[in-house]
Amino acid sequence: MCEPLPERINAERLAQEHTRLAGVIPLEKMPRLAQCLAEPGGDASVEVDFAPGPAGRSVVRGEAAAKVRLVCQRCMGNVDWPLEARFSLALVHDDDEAAALPAEYEPLLWPDESGSLAALVEDELLLALPAVPRHIDPQECGTVERMMRPENDPDERRDNPFNVLSKLKRRDSSS
Repeated sequence: MCEPLPERINAERLAQEHTRLAGVIPLEKMPRLAQCLAEPGGDASVEVDFAPGPAGRSVVRGEAAAKVRLVCQRCMGNVDWPLEARFSLALVHDDDEAAALPAEYEPLLWPDESGSLAALVEDELLLALPAVPRHIDPQECGTVERMMRPENDPDERRDNPFNVLSKLKRRDSSS
């Protein structure tokens, strides 16, 4: 099993030292992500490289992956989903620094000396969540999916309930 990663990091110091961190972060340390899950628990495996970047900025490149359980929006059942996030971030202290970044980097607002590695990874995993989670194969949704399908014979006509009412009305008016 991989080593747990530190909760707080000094990203700028790690970048000066060309540090690579690899390990796991429990998903319970990511409360915003946990709110989106059908079932809590599990770990995110994380690899992050810190290095000096353009214009003296510290750069954070990495990837995170986790297997999570989401609620399928088609059948409301659970669906296992592989979350994967790759990121290339540059540490900035304000909006002006963010605007001056090359296009290949996303800004990472890092105002303090130390920050939460779990929060950084959580942000990236939240961005990797599907907008509408659902089973890839609709047949996995079971009976709900079958109920949503059109009937097998599209030419089959159902009795229109209003036709029945009009027949009753004709009967009443002929009496």
